[in-house]
Amino acid sequence: MSLLDLEPATPWLPTAVSAVTAAGLVLLARCGARGLGGRTIWVARAGVLVAAALLVLGPHVGARTATYVEQLDRQVILAVDRTASMSAVDQTSRSRLDVAVRDIRDIVGQADGTFALVTWGRRPQLTVPFTDDTDAVARRAGLIEAEAPAAGVGSSTNRPLSTLARLVELAGQEHPERATYLIVMSDGEDTATGPRRSYAPLADGLAGGLVIGYGSGAGAVVPLEPTNSGQAGADDVVTDPRTGRAVLSRRDEENLRRVASELGVTYRPREAAGLDAAVMTALEPETKIRQTTISQSISWLIALLLLGCLLPDLRRLALSAREIRDLERPA
Repeated sequence: MSLLDLEPATPWLPTAVSAVTAAGLVLLARCGARGLGGRTIWVARAGVLVAAALLVLGPHVGARTATYVEQLDRQVILAVDRTASMSAVDQTSRSRLDVAVRDIRDIVGQADGTFALVTWGRRPQLTVPFTDDTDAVARRAGLIEAEAPAAGVGSSTNRPLSTLARLVELAGQEHPERATYLIVMSDGEDTATGPRRSYAPLADGLAGGLVIGYGSGAGAVVPLEPTNSGQAGADDVVTDPRTGRAVLSRRDEENLRRVASELGVTYRPREAAGLDAAVMTALEPETKIRQTTISQSISWLIALLLLGCLLPDLRRLALSAREIRDLERPA
């Protein structure tokens, strides 16, 4: 805590005020030395000059640093896999994608913040940019459809990486006061050729997140015409051209856990108990320690000092006015 602090409006103001004050004091001292008026008058005028200079510089006392904890607003990116395998139906009567859509509605209904929706099939797409209109996010999520097997070129969890990286970077630039989270929703299947890319570069821009794995280890058939009801006959599913047997799509636990590890977040199989609690834990608001300076202005006190310094001149003016009236009064 300091005794006196000055808060000038601009950095150059103290130098200018100091120069003017010094010049004024020198002039007042010379006038006083020549006997132009009483000594009290010139001391009082010097006080007026100093008080005015202090007022311009914004005097404060009792400056101290206060520390407080601020909870950051959330912005959540929901990245949803819509490749053909997400149309498979496992133990439930709903496809993997339909379950993921239902989860999106639950997430945006429970968590506060802004949300963005990214989907990927043979190419990634920013389906919904950041918005706090959770109803719009839920409605748009309900329109997501799984790709038909013939439309794809193999599944890959790499596909949304570039889009997600740009979105995370943009989120940090436009709203540095908010914490960014990423929830990846996929069965983790990688059937496309080519080297695998890491999610690790995204981690620095994230405050947290979650990877949710859909499907099962036992696997399920993939319908040729994806529907959320998921019921397909024996001739209506993807088959292996070499054997003619139905191809089973299985959740790739290892790949999903690797993605979660690279992001520095938790992996959660969809069927695991307590998913809602896991989501809210993953989206736990981030806090930051802030510091601010608190002080009390003493401008009013300086103004009183200035008024006091003006009293000798005011008294002198009053006496002069009386003398003028006496002179003008008829004898």
